[in-house]
Amino acid sequence: MSPYGILIVDTSWLNHDSVEIDKTAYLRHQDKLIKGAHALIFVREPIDAVVAEAEITGDIIQTETQPPDPYFNPSIPANIHLERELNEIHSQTDASIAANNNQVMAKTYRVPLNITRMKGQTPQIPLTHLQKILGSDFSVFDETWIALSKKQYDTITTEWTKEQVQ
Repeated sequence: MSPYGILIVDTSWLNHDSVEIDKTAYLRHQDKLIKGAHALIFVREPIDAVVAEAEITGDIIQTETQPPDPYFNPSIPANIHLERELNEIHSQTDASIAANNNQVMAKTYRVPLNITRMKGQTPQIPLTHLQKILGSDFSVFDETWIALSKKQYDTITTEWTKEQVQ
């Protein structure tokens, strides 16, 4: 039996053949994030709705997230960054520079997908409607994968069948 769930994505997602999930979600749900699993694609605010459906097509791929640039601040002109960097280079030894740059990079994971109902061609199912189906305490806060039972999944996807009949 294939697992079912909801993949939470940012508003920039446009029928891509993969989505990114965080390490916590991967570690907690790796037994459900398998080839053949069925996923509803939920886009975060301001859309707050299920907008597509997909099937996981293979193994989850681990990727590395680059550490944030400590000098990036769009409100500070670029020449200030260069001056700050030069001052720090002159004031630190090579060993301490190497120690500061030896940061541990966070891990993220890419979930490969086959889109079966495309965003833009599928009626949206808003969060308020999901809460009617799954319970008023249903939330998408701080998650990138929410496991569902087959019954819950089928109840949600039945909404698309109702939309086509009307």
